[in-house]
Amino acid sequence: MTDNKKYLAAMIVGGADIKPRAYGPGYVSANYGSRSSGAKFAGGITPSGGRIFDHRAMRSNARDAYHDSSQARAIVDRFADSVADTGLKLESSPNAGILGITPEQAEAWATIVEPRFDLYARSKNQHRAENMTFYQSHRLYELFQQRENDMFVRLYYNNDRSLQNPLQFEFIDPDQIRNDAFTSTYGVRFTDDGIERDSHGREKAYKIWYQDPTKYGAYKEATVDKRGRSGRLHMLHGFSQEYAGQGRGYSRLGSALQEFENISTFTLAQIQKAIAQSSISMYTKPSQHADASNPMAELMNQPGIGPAPALVPCVGATATEDEALAWALSTSRSLGLGDGV
Repeated sequence: MTDNKKYLAAMIVGGADIKPRAYGPGYVSANYGSRSSGAKFAGGITPSGGRIFDHRAMRSNARDAYHDSSQARAIVDRFADSVADTGLKLESSPNAGILGITPEQAEAWATIVEPRFDLYARSKNQHRAENMTFYQSHRLYELFQQRENDMFVRLYYNNDRSLQNPLQFEFIDPDQIRNDAFTSTYGVRFTDDGIERDSHGREKAYKIWYQDPTKYGAYKEATVDKRGRSGRLHMLHGFSQEYAGQGRGYSRLGSALQEFENISTFTLAQIQKAIAQSSISMYTKPSQHADASNPMAELMNQPGIGPAPALVPCVGATATEDEALAWALSTSRSLGLGDGV
């Protein structure tokens, strides 16, 4: 075992000695049991010492919380629905002084660029799989940002004349970037997180696991350069950095997993209590002379309260005249009317 792996194992095991309350079904309990995947102990206070955050485990738990907790979903969707919504619109305001043109020329340029960009952003053809427009992609990007905080976008350049612009785009799920990412609060990056970097720490290539869309379950690995030979961008990677040396983003929901569980547990307990309290219990106490196994028998035998009679037999159809008269006399007596039928 290399020194880096020994250090990683020691950090993770050292942070796993404080166990949180077990998370609900559907969460990655094996990963949630350690601080590296967002766990806390019952008091919610992190013990002293450095921490290593497991990006894959935190991402998986955050996605589960997004679907299981209405509070987690509201937090994630809030910006996607209120900020991104149906897409951010371009309002071009070129700086005429920097460009060396007159304000009139800058305004004329803006009146041409804005509608052209709008045509590009409204076309699904600009998405590689033609599933969404550029405007619609803003909401998906915002979901990635709030839920996973690790966004990858692949750019393509196509000479198809039917396109509004040669530039096409496609989202890459962070799980498709091979190898696991870890962030140390000590600011040291010592694992291969699927991104190749130069001596300055700048990203230069990405190890991506692709699925062949024409073959179910067929995957292949490819290394995609950030820039092509022409200098054009082929990959975009965005995340909100919280520590020096952090190479990839991890979910900000990870710090609230315990709270989401507590809220869900409390809500479920309230619902179960309301159901229990809404039940109505009734009982009947028979008299001293009534059979306890049939407490309603004495009540039903009282005149005028007896059981409902069956259908009146129809003479000539199901009963003779004598049978119908006998039935009528029996019913009259049970109702306390005597023999006056």
